Amino acid sequence: MTPGGEWRPGVYLQFADDRLRPGFDLMARIGDLPPGPLYDIGCGAGQHARALADRWPDRPVFGLDSSPQMLAAARAARNGAAGDSRVQWVQADAGTWQAPPPAPALLFSNAALQWLDGHQALLTRLFDMLAPGGVLAVQMPRNDASPSQVLLREVAAQGPWAEVLKGARLLKPLGTPDTYYGWLAAAGARQIDLWESHYVHVLQGDDPVFDWVKSTSLRPVLERLSCALLDGYVNELKARLRTAYPRRTDGTTLFPFRRLFFVCRRPA
Repeated sequence: MTPGGEWRPGVYLQFADDRLRPGFDLMARIGDLPPGPLYDIGCGAGQHARALADRWPDRPVFGLDSSPQMLAAARAARNGAAGDSRVQWVQADAGTWQAPPPAPALLFSNAALQWLDGHQALLTRLFDMLAPGGVLAVQMPRNDASPSQVLLREVAAQGPWAEVLKGARLLKPLGTPDTYYGWLAAAGARQIDLWESHYVHVLQGDDPVFDWVKSTSLRPVLERLSCALLDGYVNELKARLRTAYPRRTDGTTLFPFRRLFFVCRRPA
């Protein structure tokens, strides 16, 4: 996970099933792998890393994350899977990390690389780490045009907190699928499997969309605001999100969410 600041695993995993599903959908599209270790970049609390260890029981598996809080949760978690004891947890910044030898058979990343800048150079660097025949598998939110993200930015730019929030590291829009295909092809990727999925999450609670964003894209905003400004910002954003995502008569709130996926292979 990135950027800086303290990640709170319990808050992030409030919507664990919805947040983890795209990673398992991505994992399902990974085919055969050459010899070599497997890496989960931005592993969070480690659910996908443990699943990789279960699927490939003969491989070394590493879970990388920049957050010591998330890695502590990953080390403490036990789900009965055989892969639990084999995953090695490593604190590292995905923006500068370099895989040690032997070369990775798989670099897997679910909902982490969107925090990093310079995606063309980043993807080229990751792709170049792979063993011949190795696979790069990535999922990132591409939800920047949704009301949740538009309102987050609009409210941040208005009101008495606007000056404080200037320069806050809000998530930047991703490129189009065509852009990512071009970058991967230029890096030498083959068998590029690229797609988008539009999930519709069924949420519960009084302010479920706010609860969703507060543990991810809203973190850079909340970290900057003092108590004197925080309540005003939060109340304004909650009110606008309730209008954009009204609660249904059965008590649920529907939260559409678009995500970009790609799986590609280095030539053998």
